[in-house]
Amino acid sequence: MKKKGFTLIELLAVIVILGIITVIAVPKVLDIINKSRESATSSSIKLVKDAIKTQVASSDLTGPVFTKETDGCYIFNFDDQTTGNSKELSIKNKDRVSGSIKYCNNTFSDDTLKFDGNSISKDEPKGKIICKRATTLHIEKCTQTDSQYFCSGAGYTASGSKGTSTITYGNLWTKGSLNSGDAFDCDVNGDGEYNPETERFYYVSDYYNTSTKSFENDTAVLIYYNNVSAGSPSNNTTYAYDSSNENWHGPRTAIKQLPTTSQWNNVNLKSSLRAILNENDGNTTIGGTLPSNFSYEEYSSRIPTLKEVQKACNIAIDSEDKIGMLDKCYYMFENTVFYSDSMNSWAFWLETPYATGNNNVFHVNGDGKNITSNNTVSNTIYQGVRPVIEVSKKNIEY
Repeated sequence: MKKKGFTLIELLAVIVILGIITVIAVPKVLDIINKSRESATSSSIKLVKDAIKTQVASSDLTGPVFTKETDGCYIFNFDDQTTGNSKELSIKNKDRVSGSIKYCNNTFSDDTLKFDGNSISKDEPKGKIICKRATTLHIEKCTQTDSQYFCSGAGYTASGSKGTSTITYGNLWTKGSLNSGDAFDCDVNGDGEYNPETERFYYVSDYYNTSTKSFENDTAVLIYYNNVSAGSPSNNTTYAYDSSNENWHGPRTAIKQLPTTSQWNNVNLKSSLRAILNENDGNTTIGGTLPSNFSYEEYSSRIPTLKEVQKACNIAIDSEDKIGMLDKCYYMFENTVFYSDSMNSWAFWLETPYATGNNNVFHVNGDGKNITSNNTVSNTIYQGVRPVIEVSKKNIEY
């Protein structure tokens, strides 16, 4: 009696099927392993950071303390655990930690920590789209009548250079390029919606790093369509830059109106610590020395810089106060006195202090369509707070 076996074709079919299963299964298994490793790394490094916070707060660091004399920041170097702050940390598996980290004003920065040689990925996940190109634009009707200032002075009247009183804010433009004023709808609160009414932003420029004093072309800065109050849109509220009336402390009062990390939890700043610079990239004003580590720790956005607005609008600092100098950037005047005298806000503060003053900072004005520094930092009548977000360009649909 003959015993039946497998034919060559059947064996080949089995091999092909096993190959297909392998191709599908192996990457998924490797992905699970990588995610588990990253999760373990993240948890371990979080323990290190929690230990740093706890022991610094309770003054349990008894050994040598390496601080910067000017700012009191702690440096933890885990590549040398025999001396310094890292030696004093009481934490399990400390010997498996490498790299260093800076802790200043309850904020971490310069983080190169690794656990068992693995670091936490600081990039947004590939494919995560935070900002989508807008398909419609916001409009407002110009109700001003002055022939030199506001929207009417810009020609938004039936007989003016625009030939219409309808102001259209921003650009739709074409796919594949980023230009000043390009309109985007950004899912800042992480609900999966890109609301064109309440989540409208405009591309300003590349990110300006105030520590290196240079632009970084991998990250975009986008400005909100409205001023904010306690993190919510508000077109009729104005606030001081700093209530002390001294311009060398940073926008301590103004930042309290910015959206917090819980309100806009789908975006974050590249660094929550920023050097505040004057218009010449210097670190002083007549009044005093500007902070090198101004903290935006609780906030997911910040106040725009003069450098970013200059780049967006192609203007030089020597043209300060010139009427119409921001004619290329009308999108910055949405929901301000630019279009209607019913608005309380003339525009918004910039982060940049005026070098030759002791109580002045730069601000955008909707009346003269310009930038000036004539309002004192404690003024609560004219300027609002308008946030900008920093988004990796790989997370922008353009």
